[in-house]
Amino acid sequence: AEAAAKKKAAEEAEKKKKEAERLAKLAASFSLPTFSYTITSTYGQSGALWSSGQHTGLDFAGSAGAPLKAVHSGTITSAGYSGSYGYRTVLELEDGTEIWYAHQSSI
Repeated sequence: AEAAAKKKAAEEAEKKKKEAERLAKLAASFSLPTFSYTITSTYGQSGALWSSGQHTGLDFAGSAGAPLKAVHSGTITSAGYSGSYGYRTVLELEDGTEIWYAHQSSI
């Protein structure tokens, strides 16, 4: 039983190591959307500003008109005015993840 437990623990450790390596490689494939910014809201931040009670994104405040760039390769699926998001561009990644660039001064 002890040998089986050690084997299972070793397999779990290897699985965690491979997942950490996968995530590190994935993170390295992303870039920042702008060069000069201040983080104004973080993911999961609580507050009455958000309908769910928590912020579901990461806000980068930059100068009006500052250029934005895609954080990863993908396809622009929409761009235009979107109510409380202001001008918004949606980038869809290969796996279906959507990256929203909201509160833009223009498109």
